[in-house]
Amino acid sequence: MSGTQRLWFALVFVFGLAFIAALPPLESNDEEGHWIRQLTVAEGQINCGQVRAGATVLLGAWNIKEKYFSAAFFKKHWNLTDFGEMVPAKSSACIYPPVPYLPAVLGMRLFGLDRHGEPQRGGFWRVFYLARVGNWIFVSLILAWAIRKLPWASNTLLVFYSIPEVIQQSFALGTDPMLFACALTILVLIFRAPRAWWAPIALNLLVAIMASVKPLYLLLGLVGLPLVVERRDLWKTAPAKALLALFSFALPFVIWKAWESSIHTDLTGLWMPSWNVKPADQIALLRAEPSRLLSLAKAQWADTFRADLIRGSWLSIFCALGHSIVKMSMVGYDLLVGAVIVAWLGDYFSPHSSEKLASGWATRVAWLIAALGIIAIIPAVVVGMYIYFSSVGVTGVKGVQGRYYLIPILMMALLKMHALKFRSFAKAQTWAAPLCMIACLTADGYALKALVHHFWGNA
Repeated sequence: MSGTQRLWFALVFVFGLAFIAALPPLESNDEEGHWIRQLTVAEGQINCGQVRAGATVLLGAWNIKEKYFSAAFFKKHWNLTDFGEMVPAKSSACIYPPVPYLPAVLGMRLFGLDRHGEPQRGGFWRVFYLARVGNWIFVSLILAWAIRKLPWASNTLLVFYSIPEVIQQSFALGTDPMLFACALTILVLIFRAPRAWWAPIALNLLVAIMASVKPLYLLLGLVGLPLVVERRDLWKTAPAKALLALFSFALPFVIWKAWESSIHTDLTGLWMPSWNVKPADQIALLRAEPSRLLSLAKAQWADTFRADLIRGSWLSIFCALGHSIVKMSMVGYDLLVGAVIVAWLGDYFSPHSSEKLASGWATRVAWLIAALGIIAIIPAVVVGMYIYFSSVGVTGVKGVQGRYYLIPILMMALLKMHALKFRSFAKAQTWAAPLCMIACLTADGYALKALVHHFWGNA
């Protein structure tokens, strides 16, 4: 990273800490459920078992209808020390494996819980914020490593890191921090280690982690196809390694099904959509009327250019904070759109060249299939939310959030750049990083202002 980029990275990291402080506990997407699941992982439980009753006090403290939270309210509940006995863990997030929660659990165990699992001074409030900070540090380190490995995409990666929605989902309790980290590592693998015989195995293990959280990420297994094509010579020189790499493509599916069969979670009494959501009926309807998929595509395309943050609006890709309800000033969105364009062009005209891969029709076909696998994630999200979150028979899709698009957009942006950037430019450009930094930090300022106003306006 250049000096400007290092400053940019550091300031975004500080903004992330400010976001952590400004966003009240459990006010990000699904944090209530992930909080309980996080604690069961901290207790060493593969499946959800029990948590301390005091942890549910945190849920009750913030489960109120008031829009604003006062400092006095926060201070009162920060001092709660009634940790209680172990009680059954009830959470919709208990369907997720423990691996995505490990970065946050590390911070919780080292600095928030004693060796018996009891919260230290500050109680579960301290544990909660340590989990957020642990996630943010984890994603930040992975992104800094990715920039170092892929200098030809440094500005694009830094803009991604600066997006308010990415900042929130990188620290929020949940599975997104691990999903971001896995996606960034996959990008490093396919661009920096394409000829390593073990690269497909490592890639498919990462895909397995992602697919065990959201099965639609099984599609990312196709990204490993170019790696196998790159080393097709192994079938002559080291057939055992070639066979092992080929068999690794079954890992994501096998691990996903193994985890799915091992889940023992009672979801009785947990929140479920109050509208007419019946997945079996919705699937039957789509099978009977496959033309509905075309209607859904048209409706989703139209919703992309509207302002509803839970129907796939482009605004939600950049900033839909809290429970996808907090918008920032339109100036912030415009600045981020400009930053994305300038960053991509700046990287393309940078003196760094992307690593040249093998040529030939087989390689080109493999990369085309990989790109289609990434792109297919977006319609898979739409269909999935239609089946599991939308009323039976409706023409639109409810529950589509821009954060679901972030990973495929990032991967396609780098894939396209890599395909075009075959040479370096003799003269280094210096305009992209400062312009993008100013635009992104200004947008982050607007987002932080919106958070503070929404949650602490009456403090």
